[in-house]
Amino acid sequence: VGFGVRKRYVNFKKKKEDGTITSYKFVCCKEELQLIDKKDVLIKKHKVQSRIDYKTRISLVVKNGKFIIHEFIEKHNHPLQSRETTHMLASHRKIIKVQAYEIDLANDSRLRKKSRFELMSTHAGHRANIGYTRINLKKYLKAKGQRSMVYGDIGCLLQYFQRQLLENPSFFHTYQMDKDEQITNVSWVDANMI
Repeated sequence: VGFGVRKRYVNFKKKKEDGTITSYKFVCCKEELQLIDKKDVLIKKHKVQSRIDYKTRISLVVKNGKFIIHEFIEKHNHPLQSRETTHMLASHRKIIKVQAYEIDLANDSRLRKKSRFELMSTHAGHRANIGYTRINLKKYLKAKGQRSMVYGDIGCLLQYFQRQLLENPSFFHTYQMDKDEQITNVSWVDANMI
């Protein structure tokens, strides 16, 4: 209906190994007043106050394995977003599987960041129809890169070196290990560097 939602807190059972959720509380994205420390003289430009004392919230409690509404306050004390702009609220932005596949294809094609987003905007008819922003695109690609490092940074680096050796015979790499067999130094050169 025109406001963003964020998760205020989640409570779990006391036993950490169980990990069962006992309650949630969702609030408006403008729910809490932000306190500004006016003593901090190092800050040249303070952030614009985006949150107000907004009481809209819903609390859910788990009873007998089902979520039950414990508290619901629907009071609005700020202007709501129009339908044309609700897709820009953080809680409404998401990248669906089809879009993720298209982003991966554009990324594999080595398009620039701006060109990727323009391609997705054109494909959707307008940037308002995409459902995410450039920042979401950047975060998605960063998270994808981090997921690809399942084997660790060095494992990915060594895989990269092996691919470069196959593509370019003049490529050379070496690394130095310490007494605990941890890599301490890495060096590489390709044809252009040589």
